[in-house]
Amino acid sequence: MAQTKTISANTIATPLTPVITEKSAHLAQTGAYVFVVPKHATKVSVAQAFKNIYGLTPKRVNMLITHGKEHRFGRAISRRPDLKRAIVYLNAGERVDLFEKTTK
Repeated sequence: MAQTKTISANTIATPLTPVITEKSAHLAQTGAYVFVVPKHATKVSVAQAFKNIYGLTPKRVNMLITHGKEHRFGRAISRRPDLKRAIVYLNAGERVDLFEKTTK
């Protein structure tokens, strides 16, 4: 009997927004890519979304939450939003072209 794959709504609604920083560019050279993901995202849903978008199966996924800081503008105090990030590690030799070099 053939098994059917079910795709959960969590997987479809997991957008991966790449983080474009100097540190993430350095990590990309070693095969680790950093993405901002929704707060409800899990490691499994991020791995499935990455596979659906880029066609590569991640070796592992690490998650971290960066809590937003309070900041002031005059007397008003507000808070920056919390961010959830996923670091996706690929197998040796696999690459995703997120940082395109442009020549001037």
